[in-house]
Amino acid sequence: MVIRKAEKKDLNSIINLWIKQGKYHAQLDKLHARDPRSRSIITKYARSSLYSSHALLLVAEVDNKIIGFARAGLRKRSPIFRIKRYGHIDDVYIIPAYRRRRIADHLLKECFRWFCTRGVEYAELSVHAKNTVGRNAWKKYGFKEAMIHMRKKL
Repeated sequence: MVIRKAEKKDLNSIINLWIKQGKYHAQLDKLHARDPRSRSIITKYARSSLYSSHALLLVAEVDNKIIGFARAGLRKRSPIFRIKRYGHIDDVYIIPAYRRRRIADHLLKECFRWFCTRGVEYAELSVHAKNTVGRNAWKKYGFKEAMIHMRKKL
């Protein structure tokens, strides 16, 4: 297995995985159902991540096949807070057949290393309340609940 920074040639594979991840999230919550234009939007987002100094896009490869990816970024907090910046894990996805092989561990270690080289002290992420598998996995990586995001239908 190889973990490396994504390259332009990887975009189609990454986008296909991102779309699979989105389908899973849409099953959890209808508000996550994708817009018909989502592929082009994801493509622009992924492409911009390749060249941004505030974003990291990684791939996991097995036998020259991309089987997972991670996208992380630097975020700013309100100037009222002492800690002004933090690292955000935006997405991590591994093809189901390759899960439970510690691939996400390697992707996350690279994200954390990248955050540290940029002077970031904390990493955050969001996970859907109904995604118990994801919530349990993130807890195993040392993440703790810090905020509760609430929604009301009007």
